[in-house]
Amino acid sequence: KPLPAKKRRVLAKEEMDRLKTACLEIGKPYIYDILCFYVFTGLRKSELFRIEKEHIDLDEGTLLIPTQKNGEENQTVYLNSEALKIAKKQMRSKGDMLFNKTNFRKIWEKVRAVAGIENFDIHSFRHTATTNVGNLCGDFVKLKAFTRHKSDAGLKPYLHLIEKEDKKRIAELSTTWSKANS
Repeated sequence: KPLPAKKRRVLAKEEMDRLKTACLEIGKPYIYDILCFYVFTGLRKSELFRIEKEHIDLDEGTLLIPTQKNGEENQTVYLNSEALKIAKKQMRSKGDMLFNKTNFRKIWEKVRAVAGIENFDIHSFRHTATTNVGNLCGDFVKLKAFTRHKSDAGLKPYLHLIEKEDKKRIAELSTTWSKANS
């Protein structure tokens, strides 16, 4: 009998604040940069820890992903202003990689424990990012571009967010008559 899929959940802003405090408490502030980069980019863990500094173009505000899980190669991801700040900061760190992944899993588990965050794994940061973008953009094509899913099936868990936003926009359209005639 197959095991049930892991239930992902969205990280609350207050929980993100607790993670920041925990990272500072244990003396690993760079871990918070990694966690924020997840939320700001929606990258997969395998993609994030393969970012070489040469993959970042600070002038263009882009990240080159040479290969990704969906089979695409040499895909350019545009970084938002917050992700770009983190990238600029990490460019000054030692080594060729953007992020130091040494003992990451062990440190992440400690940060999570200190912050008192339960039932939240690393992939849930991607889920949080996708949920946030889905709530704000309300557009399937844009959300698919953000997540870089090759097929529509990967976005199935997020469709309700888009439908909810569409319903809100459609409901608001009925007010345009009253606004136009005021």
